[in-house]
Amino acid sequence: MKFQPRRMSLIKPVFLLLVLSSHQAWADEKIPWSQLNSNQQEVLQVLKDSWDEIRPQRQQRLQNMADKWSEMSEDEQNRLQKKMQHWKSLSPDQREDIRKRYKKFRDMPPEKQKELRQRREWFNNLPEEERQQFRSRWEKMTPEERSEMHEERRRMTPEQHRKLREHFQNLPPEERREFHRNMHTMEREERKKMIEEITGEK
Repeated sequence: MKFQPRRMSLIKPVFLLLVLSSHQAWADEKIPWSQLNSNQQEVLQVLKDSWDEIRPQRQQRLQNMADKWSEMSEDEQNRLQKKMQHWKSLSPDQREDIRKRYKKFRDMPPEKQKELRQRREWFNNLPEEERQQFRSRWEKMTPEERSEMHEERRRMTPEQHRKLREHFQNLPPEERREFHRNMHTMEREERKKMIEEITGEK
């Protein structure tokens, strides 16, 4: 779990689509809204107007989710309702952009997918104030700064990634937050030196 903010623009839409998609075998044909039972329609009501444009595999995932709705906690239900509301609020172009981002995610190696999920879990577990700070910092970065952070990560060796991840996982919760704050407020050379000190590699 490293350099969280530079992937935030990808994390949010990708995991929205993780809710609207399936890791199981995908359906071949769309499910008509009228084919959903009354309970499923009630849970998925917010998506009724855009139901026909949702791909078959996502429709099936949503139908399965609706069947399990009563077994979910109130927090889980509220979280999923917010995701569906967000999907409804998007324009067709925004939805298509999310689809492309999701395809990019699906084309990643399994280890990269796992890492991205871990980052998302880490981010969601942060206090709301810290999440807002990270979002604000990311939004204020120029495209060049974002690209630079991305390139920094690409230049790291697999062994550096492993050692940095182990270092982070062994820190107490408060020190983890401090670690991330430091990583994203440092100048490039300071950050590089810190990574080298942790991993023992140059």
